[in-house]
Parts: sequence; structure tokens; C-alpha cells
Amino acid sequence: MLFYNFLYYILFSSLVDCYTYTSYQYKIECESSSPILYPKTLEKLQDIIKNAIRSGDKIKVVGSRHSITDAICTDGIPIHMKHFDEVSVNKREGTVTLGAGLEIMDAMDRLMEFGVTVNNLPSFGGITVAGCVAIGVHGSSLKTPSNPSEYLTAVTFINGNGELETVDETDPDFNSFRVNLGLLGVFVSLTFKSTPLYKMKMENYRLGEELLTKTPD
Repeated sequence: MLFYNFLYYILFSSLVDCYTYTSYQYKIECESSSPILYPKTLEKLQDIIKNAIRSGDKIKVVGSRHSITDAICTDGIPIHMKHFDEVSVNKREGTVTLGAGLEIMDAMDRLMEFGVTVNNLPSFGGITVAGCVAIGVHGSSLKTPSNPSEYLTAVTFINGNGELETVDETDPDFNSFRVNLGLLGVFVSLTFKSTPLYKMKMENYRLGEELLTKTPD
């Protein structure tokens, strides 16, 4: 059977005009005009974007595809940024810069080596750093801002002309980048305010059902 599948691929792959990929739970299936591309360098990423501009193709960065809707789908060119996984720490300025394609868990593991972290990250660590900011993923806190995008201080991205730009908090439009829904270009790296590494304690306990019916005073 494997031989026949391979033979079919050799004979007919040139006739395929669509490709498929799925959500993280395989519940959503998307059809695109290209397989998911994994650029390894900034130059290659810019080439992909500029070629798409010339040909009129759409581009979507698909990340971890942690979605229960078809928002992850494109009929154009899907890109995954997993090779953009830098981690750098500026202790003098109290910031960390993370590659857009890093998953949260990997980023935190690597920041641990420097004794720093970012406040209020989501409990699910499989989301990419850029995706976390793009869709407003949140942690939980009553003491500090619970959305990681609120700690964002700068973004390096490729704009709709295929040009590399960096924008920071001094830009009057910077808040647009905090929850951008992927509409402001392809993010390459993101810089956050950091905090010294800390430990958390979690306690689980059960409350009575009267909590659901009792009217607050």
C-alpha cells in the first residue's frame, strides 16, 4: 500500500491545486493553495511575502492552530514561524525579546536560565508568543494586568510591502499591536517587560452551591 501511495504522489502531485492542514485537535480542516511554509531566515520570509504581494496571494501565519473555529484557515499561503525562536534578555532595561514562533512553554523554560519571566502567561503553554499577543490570550491576576500583551514594549515585523519595521511604545498607534488579530503584518520578534522569576502556589477547594444563589450584600 505504501508503494502505491508513493507512486500516486509521484505521478499526480503536480496536479494538486490545494493542500490541507488542521487545527490542533484535528476538528477544523483548512484548504490552502500552498503547503505550510517554514522559512528559516528573515530573507526567505521576506521573499515569500514579496512574491505573494506580486502574485496577489494571501498570507496567514498559522502558529499552533489552537482554535475551535476556521479563523486559522486561509485559501492562500500559510506560514509557520517556528524557526524564529530567539531569546534575549536585557536586564538593564528589564526586558526580554522572544522570537514570534516560540511556544510559550519553551520561552519560559529558556528564560528560567536567566532568572526572569513575563507576568500572567496563559496556563496552556502550546501557544506561540506572537499568537498569544495577537488574540489577547490572558493569564489570571487581581493584582497586575492579566494580559501578556499589556507588557509588550516593542515589535519587529514585516509590513504589507515586505519591509522590516520595528515599532515601540513611543509610537502613538502602538496599542493596535497589542491585540492585533494578525492584521498588522508578520511578527518576527516581540519585546516584553520582564519580572524576576517567581513561584506560584495554587489551592483547589470546593464551595457550597449556595454561592450560586446567594445575593451579594
